[in-house]
Amino acid sequence: MAAAPASDIDRIAAGAAAYAGQVLLMAGACDDWLGEPLQRQHLSRFADAELVVIPDAGHDVIWDNPEGALTAIRAFLGEQT
Repeated sequence: MAAAPASDIDRIAAGAAAYAGQVLLMAGACDDWLGEPLQRQHLSRFADAELVVIPDAGHDVIWDNPEGALTAIRAFLGEQT
């Protein structure tokens, strides 16, 4: 699968900047493809985003560490008021 063209990424980024709600980004600690460094760059695209790095997970965060991922998701949703 080829990477998305830069124009698609720019279009997605523009939409992300318009979203004012809270966003949770997750990265697998063992993901050397789309892991923490890339997700840290994405944080700046959102007005209110946080990044959680899930231990013992690679690219498929939820599949690799469902307990850790669900804990992070539940904590994030619990903060929504």
